[in-house]
Amino acid sequence: MLKIVVDATLINRETTGIGNVTKSLVSGLQAHNHPSVEFNFLVPKGYKTPTTLPASNAIFTPVKKWQRYVSASLPVADVWHSSYQHFRYFRKTANTKQVITIHDLNFLYEKRPTKAQKHLRKMQRRIDRADALVAISEFVANDIRNHLDIKNKPLEVIYNAVENLQGRDAQKPAFHKEEKPFFFALGAMRRKKNFHVLVDMMQKFPEYQLYICGNKDHLDYAHELEARIKQLNLTNVALVGPITAAEKIWLYQHAEAFLFPSLFEGFGLPILEAMQFGTPVFTSNMTSLPEVSGGYAFIWDNFETDYLSKTLHEHLPLMQQDQQKREDMKNYATSFTLERNIHAYVNLYQHLAGNINSATV
Repeated sequence: MLKIVVDATLINRETTGIGNVTKSLVSGLQAHNHPSVEFNFLVPKGYKTPTTLPASNAIFTPVKKWQRYVSASLPVADVWHSSYQHFRYFRKTANTKQVITIHDLNFLYEKRPTKAQKHLRKMQRRIDRADALVAISEFVANDIRNHLDIKNKPLEVIYNAVENLQGRDAQKPAFHKEEKPFFFALGAMRRKKNFHVLVDMMQKFPEYQLYICGNKDHLDYAHELEARIKQLNLTNVALVGPITAAEKIWLYQHAEAFLFPSLFEGFGLPILEAMQFGTPVFTSNMTSLPEVSGGYAFIWDNFETDYLSKTLHEHLPLMQQDQQKREDMKNYATSFTLERNIHAYVNLYQHLAGNINSATV
């Protein structure tokens, strides 16, 4: 039997993009029932294994932090999938083939040159030991080729699966009390999300509300945003914090526009989620966002307040009125299916496994 280990130790980070991507990968592979394949998912200690499992050869193995340093305590694999580039767990045996999914090289843009070089050297060492690489966008793949030596190893672009949220339960958030049109922004409160440019822009939109939702995991930046809102005496901007999945869907459905001025994204999941509902999307021209938006978003090419407000005022009505484009946008956004994602990964595992145990995935 072909043994495939998938590092899913970030699966509990449900309010983050990487957590949702990991959860989708696990559910898709778990449902891939083949009698000659065993999937072993490494999960954090305390993770609640799904109670309803399909008839598949799937194992969930809880791991503890100390096992990072004692690789012999980890399961043996024919193919080991490190589903995130900053993996902590890996066991190499004579026959083990490793594939690493690289979500971004954002440190190239966020860190000072000396620190960026340090991260590059660490990434290079990991690539040197790997047998195949996956990038989640063409932008990330090009970053890898331009800054790292992959030594002719396979590098494949496999787009993340985006869960189809249409038809899912929606719930109006308690914080939306005024029946007033609103803009929606979503992401962890980190400087790279660039939310402060939206705060300044909202001076030009007194008739609209802006909800900025997401974990306040970088408190310094969150406090900076709060101070700026207070300084400008804005009553139409709210830093909401985390929201539920049902609240997120309601906000996508009812927002006048989804605003995503991020500086660094390997993929940009929220813009595709918003597009599923035909909601106009305004995003930046940075990193992978023009690629992933597929020509259906308005792309901001700078962040000056007057430019942001002018383009939003001008293009929002046009985007709202173009019903055909909104339908095409929905179809595009829902094409990032889990089936397509899992099919690509299973084919890669098959390629890496070769004739190990004479199994066919």
